[in-house]
Parts: sequence; structure tokens; C-alpha cells
Amino acid sequence: MKTAMLVLGACLPLLCGCAGLVASDESASAARPGSPAPMRGMYSYMADAPLFIDCSIGKRMPVAMVADNLALERAYLHKRQIPGESLLVILEGHIEPMPPMEGEGLVDTLILDRFIGIQPGKNCESPVATPGLLNTHWRLTYLGEVRVVHYPEQREPHVRLHADNRVTGSDGCNLITGTFKTENTRMLFSPIASTMMACPQGMLQEREFRQALEATAGYRLMDEYLELLAEDGALLARLVAVQHQ
Repeated sequence: MKTAMLVLGACLPLLCGCAGLVASDESASAARPGSPAPMRGMYSYMADAPLFIDCSIGKRMPVAMVADNLALERAYLHKRQIPGESLLVILEGHIEPMPPMEGEGLVDTLILDRFIGIQPGKNCESPVATPGLLNTHWRLTYLGEVRVVHYPEQREPHVRLHADNRVTGSDGCNLITGTFKTENTRMLFSPIASTMMACPQGMLQEREFRQALEATAGYRLMDEYLELLAEDGALLARLVAVQHQ
């Protein structure tokens, strides 16, 4: 099996201690007009009026119904228990002055550049416990912008990155194995080997997952989410940490 080669940098994110890998409250407050930044806050939606409260500074602002807002709206409607409930969300966004739904003038409005995740049962006071990159069960949730289907009676698509640079897991049907290397925010996987079992569902999804791993050039950790990125920064896959595994 060939191992992908990597140009070494100056920081070792295997210990998850490198700056720029994890979104913090400090980085969330850095969102400026026209400048996308990681943000964490409480989101609610009622009567076509989405509202976001930034956890880092307590600022309340409407959410423009453009860009990636639809993905957040759908996730919220799926997860909420009662209409208007506030749920903790993770996103990348920026602020722009826009006309309000009612009244005159301009108000600071959140433009949601990229929806990352939603966390029912948590709020701004909940501790931000970003899991380590290594030895965590990373469950696949998205391939690109498409939500992953978890099929009954089949393995859960996931990976686990080990300290000896092995990657193991499942593509949702077959067991997978390979190697990986990281440096700074770079990540490269070797060609992924798998068992050859046929499953009744999800064969296209499992192939796309393996292809996403092999195309990975970088990664990003934000709260409990791991994102695998292409060379141009495009999202290949999003995974969520499952701590009890």
C-alpha cells in the first residue's frame, strides 16, 4: 500500500494544540462585515423570523434568509421540540447591515456562510469540549453538502485516527483501513483498503466516502465536528465525535 507524502510544517496538530484548528469564543467574536468567521450561538426560528444570539458577545441579530440559511433552517426544524425553541448552533458567518423586516434604516444581520452543526440540549453556558483528533470515533454525517444516510442493520460510517498513523473504521458496509499524516492543518490519507462484502443499501455512499478520504488535503476541527477539506478548501466530508464509542 502506498503512503501519501506530505510537506512538513512547523506545528504538530496530532496533539491538537495548533492555533487555528479549533474555533473558540474569541474567534467567534471576530466576525466583521464581509469577513466570515467561526461562530457559536443560540438560534431560533418562528414566523419566518430567524434570530441568532452570539455566545461570545451576547449580541442578538436577525439571520438573512440567503446563503446557507436553508440548511440551518431544515436542521433546526428537524431537531426542535417546540416552535420557537432556541438551540445551540455552530456556523461560519459574517455580519452585514441590512434593512430590517419592519421599520427603517439598517440593522446588523448575520449572513450564514456555512452551517456546521446543531446541538440540542446545550446552550452558551455549556462547556466547549473539542475532542482530540486521535482515538475519537468520528461518525460521518455529510458528504459534501449531502446528509449521510445511516442504514439499519449495517455498520455506521465512521473513522478512527490512531497515534501510530493508522486509520480504521467503516464506510457504512465494509471495514476500511489505511494510513494518514497531518501537519499544521494539512491531512493526507493513503489509498484506502476495504473488505469486499456486498450490502443491500448504500454502496454508492460507501464508495464516495472512501473517495473523500483519499481526496482529503486538509482538515478543520470546530467544537465536536471534524471537516475534511479538498485542496481548494471545499468540504468533502463532515464528521461528528461520538465520545462513548
